Amino acid sequence: MSGGARKNSVSVAANGRLTLRGVVELRDELLAALAAADSVAISVDPDEPIDVAGAQLLVAAYRQAARDGRAIKLPKKTPVTFRTFCDRAGLDISSAPSEVHDA
Repeated sequence: MSGGARKNSVSVAANGRLTLRGVVELRDELLAALAAADSVAISVDPDEPIDVAGAQLLVAAYRQAARDGRAIKLPKKTPVTFRTFCDRAGLDISSAPSEVHDA
């Protein structure tokens, strides 16, 4: 973003990157989004695969966002299984507003 202007919220699509093969790319996109906005909504498809690497990335991103005074949210249409995972991992990721912008 030029001029230091920050957006209120941006959206990042997981797109199958919550596994070992995709976490580095997703991490870079999440870091850029967190630098550009106060809130980042992570969209996840209902059949989105997730493994330990993806889980670690989510926990680390959530903690970094909290340290920086930012938030990671889940869109309202996030699959129940993914929300359950976040709850069990201790991530307080409430629904994001429906008006999010692409990073």
